[in-house]
Amino acid sequence: MPYRTVNKTGTRNVTQSRNVVKQDRLGYTEIEVHRPKIMFFEFQGLRPNTPHWIFFGDKQITKYCNTSYSLTDYTSAARDSNIKETGDAYVSSTSFPTALGGATNGGANNPLISGSDGSLKGLFYLQSNAALNWNTKTDGTNFSALDVSVMSRNEALSYAATKFFANGQYENWYEYSVSESRTFSETYSYTEQEFYNDPPAPSYQNDPGHDDNHQTPLISVLVGSTWHNAYSESQVANLPTGSGTTITGGSMVVSGVGNTYNGGGNRPMSRPF
Repeated sequence: MPYRTVNKTGTRNVTQSRNVVKQDRLGYTEIEVHRPKIMFFEFQGLRPNTPHWIFFGDKQITKYCNTSYSLTDYTSAARDSNIKETGDAYVSSTSFPTALGGATNGGANNPLISGSDGSLKGLFYLQSNAALNWNTKTDGTNFSALDVSVMSRNEALSYAATKFFANGQYENWYEYSVSESRTFSETYSYTEQEFYNDPPAPSYQNDPGHDDNHQTPLISVLVGSTWHNAYSESQVANLPTGSGTTITGGSMVVSGVGNTYNGGGNRPMSRPF
């Protein structure tokens, strides 16, 4: 039984799913502790050429200062330099960062000497780690210079002070994952193998050109609308005769008694036409 390949089309429903990460902003939280920072300071009105100690809040931070820097050095530093954006580069330092020149007083508790004009200026490294840090305050943090090594203004003969203000906020986000899906219809193509039967060959009585084995007849006789075929000499004798009979086949047909047909050599027919 033969088979053939058939092209077909169909439709189907398809569902697609995916995980999507989403974020919701929850608001802001105040930062409670100053982050590491380098700032420029300048105290004026001090006693000239006099030892002074520097305080931030209530802590003495003289060793976190370097007085070799000018205001121009600070303002001209690149925005991404460690002077402008300190980050955590020196978070483990116990004095002004060595990479930036170190502490002017050598990293101990020695004082700094005011200039002849009564000024004291340079860079201050505001440290922030587990051992040393300062809380942010809405009313600022005292930043002062005294000619005594303790934070006591009443005992100082030379004193200058200002306040440092800074605040920051954390932006809080909530991140989560959700599953999304969608369903749609699509058309697709496919092939199938189909088995089938050959259609029956036409009877030689109804096919003037061939027999059941698709052989060409020697002679065909048309009586009315029906063809009668002879595929061998023995079948010629059984062909119908008479008025209105049309004979086809071979290369030559001769009428009369002893009529012959040419079918591979003239041979007498067994019946006259």
